[in-house]
Amino acid sequence: MSGAKYFRLRDGRAEKLTAHAAGKERDIQNIFEDNLEALLGVRLVESEYRFRGRDRSDTLGLDASNRPVVIEYKRDEDDTIINQAMGYAAKLKRQKLDFEQMVKDRLGEEVQSAIRWDANVRVICVAANFNDDDCELEKRTSDLELVRYALMGKHEFMLLEWVGKLPAEEPYSQDSAISRPSHYDKSIAEASPELRARYEKLRNLLLSLGGSVSEHTKRKDLIIFRYNGLRRNNRIQRSDFITVQFRQNKMLHIALFLDLEKKTDSIEQLLSQGLLKHCPDKRKCWFEISIYSDEDLERTKPLLQRAYKEWPDLAKYA
Repeated sequence: MSGAKYFRLRDGRAEKLTAHAAGKERDIQNIFEDNLEALLGVRLVESEYRFRGRDRSDTLGLDASNRPVVIEYKRDEDDTIINQAMGYAAKLKRQKLDFEQMVKDRLGEEVQSAIRWDANVRVICVAANFNDDDCELEKRTSDLELVRYALMGKHEFMLLEWVGKLPAEEPYSQDSAISRPSHYDKSIAEASPELRARYEKLRNLLLSLGGSVSEHTKRKDLIIFRYNGLRRNNRIQRSDFITVQFRQNKMLHIALFLDLEKKTDSIEQLLSQGLLKHCPDKRKCWFEISIYSDEDLERTKPLLQRAYKEWPDLAKYA
């Protein structure tokens, strides 16, 4: 786990402790769920929760700021843990009414009414080790935490090590999210209040598509939304599936990928109206949208949702 060595002092003599993984995945899950608030600052909502369908998440919880939390455990290193956890975070947002009812039943109506859906679901992955791709993905994903564990002795001691960033000590604040300089640079700050409000609606929509979406500033006038966790040949794939620009302080310019072979009446209508255009001299399947009003944004929602769903198949053209 690190270069540190650990010893138990007993009757004045030092006894070296050797770190080891849990015997079974369920063992480490039980340890965490029995001590969730002490270890992670998270209140337990449900263990082994089965979503509508066949998927089942190890642990669902709420943190101190009432953000929903998805926790997945692996006994040892496993390159599927992040994809699984992010997939469950996306499902949790889509099935949030079920989660809210569980919170109401277990923690009360007051806690249920305070759930923070205005932030991404917090994702925590616990394993004995993580590979280099996992560590690189953690750096680029704001709501992902990787926690290495090591047991010592006969489950008498446990060491936790956060890979990369430590969990936030302060409760989540919507105001602090809006003021993040990396995402809200000079071009956004100089936009009109109406345009900033429209961008917030767009941003919230894109981030709500799934826990695998994150927001980044590529240069001062370009914001990208990244599809995280896409793997090809066992490597993390760079996956910027939507870009947004503020233009002339009056409209949002969006570029995105869509499958040309799946044109629908709504796409044809937007093309004929000039709201959706195929980017000239650009890569295959690359389209652009100009958003001048809230009505324009409302009409493009299905396209943004399609871009997210189709991205894994279209990433090869990026």
